[in-house]
Amino acid sequence: MRFLWLAGACLAAACASVPIKPADQQDLARADALVRQGCYDCLREANDVYTRLAVGKARRLVALRLFETNLLLALREKEIGLDPAASMAHARAATDALPPVMDPDRYLADVEAVPDRSEGMPHADQAAFTRAHRDFSRSVDAEIAWIAAGPLTPVVATYLELSLDCTYRSRAGMTGDQSALETSISADAAPLLQYRVATCTKTDGDALARVRASVPAFVETSYFLGEVAVARLPLGGGSTARTLVDEVLTHFADSPAVAYLAGAFQQTVGNCAAALTEYDAVLAARPQHEDAWLGRTICLTYLNRTSEAIAAATRMIDLQLDNRRDAYYWRATNHRANHALDLARADIEAARKMGASLTVLTLAGTIEHDQDDLDTAERDLETAAGRSSGSLCVVSWYLGSVRAKRDRWREAGQNFEDASGCYGREAAARAVVVVRLEADDTLDAEYRRTQSASLRSQIATDRSQEAVAAFNAANFLSAAGEFTRVDALLDVAARDADLAHDLVTLRRQIEDRRQAAARRAAVTQ
Repeated sequence: MRFLWLAGACLAAACASVPIKPADQQDLARADALVRQGCYDCLREANDVYTRLAVGKARRLVALRLFETNLLLALREKEIGLDPAASMAHARAATDALPPVMDPDRYLADVEAVPDRSEGMPHADQAAFTRAHRDFSRSVDAEIAWIAAGPLTPVVATYLELSLDCTYRSRAGMTGDQSALETSISADAAPLLQYRVATCTKTDGDALARVRASVPAFVETSYFLGEVAVARLPLGGGSTARTLVDEVLTHFADSPAVAYLAGAFQQTVGNCAAALTEYDAVLAARPQHEDAWLGRTICLTYLNRTSEAIAAATRMIDLQLDNRRDAYYWRATNHRANHALDLARADIEAARKMGASLTVLTLAGTIEHDQDDLDTAERDLETAAGRSSGSLCVVSWYLGSVRAKRDRWREAGQNFEDASGCYGREAAARAVVVVRLEADDTLDAEYRRTQSASLRSQIATDRSQEAVAAFNAANFLSAAGEFTRVDALLDVAARDADLAHDLVTLRRQIEDRRQAAARRAAVTQ
């Protein structure tokens, strides 16, 4: 059972020893209402009121409110990736006016047991936090029960309980999507509590929208809604992503988690130059942030800033980040672009040792092809072909090239024919997406423009590759004496005007091969 803390009663009675002016009582009531509203700016404004009034003999009457509000501020700062150190320090400073029987240090420890926003933390820090709180996770239910029976204001106590409940959801005995504590929060509860339930284990966009409508100053809802909107951009949704990200970035510019979200947004819409600015901001605050390093490396690669991309990947490797397989992969990609094949080969081999994914195998096969290590290239590309079920056009292309280098014309022709068909299907699929994309005026304008331009460029490349692959297939199949599909392949190749001159020569060669094959057949009859 929760026991009663009598500071408020004393205030209401205007204790003779510590008179509270009527205007101050009105300010206290307003601050209490702001706490229930729960937005970050609301909590800060309430904290300013409590700080102003918590002086002299009145300090003991306001200390609990001051302590609680700084606990809430520290939790909110953790939730959106801000530094909670100042709020925690202010909460500790308020304990001098609290009775020791309350055990304020235990509440501070409970807040410390809630991690910072994971998107703003390096993976290594997340893992270290989990290890450090392994024992705490076993006592969470008991801790929640202790908080519920304590002297905190009910809405503050419930918020702290929810924070622990949501953080340690994987603890023993927890089943289902929502806990009993979550479901106990009614739709007419304080916006402070509605927000916490809506951001517990997954984002409830509708609930957050209701919170924002109720408390317009609840800007931090835009962070969680922005995460969802950015994730939906490639799926044709996320029309509000830019507005949400811009708002939260303006309001919480010091948050590495917010900067990372902004970087991810800019990278998704195709503005890698802007994404680099945000990733650099993350790394300035969190120098070992693995995902920001990877985003930075990929963006530098797409911007053809190969030397900088290699340097970024090298830094990831030197830091021994847990995604350094990706660093080896992207460094190999950039070394290959610079025609430094030995360096590229060493990096892709290092990546392979950490996990031979489809992308790693494909890049390995292409590098080995470039080095004329044909046995190894063929083996890796065949494995990649099996894993991709023929849907990765570049694999069929390079398999065809490997076999052409070995004068295995029939297999080379079949591989290039497969590649041609694959590129044709890719172009057709992208064309459908372009039509839908350009017709959807609800999408972010920059996203629609950059994605449309990128897709049209890819379609042009696909059609060119389709034609060249068909040209190669016709050449190699005819060299192997197989002519049944050659004319159809030549028709595909003829769609590319750049091949017109070479096609004249190839058609002449194929005709010569046909006649030679006919003469051989006549001799054998």
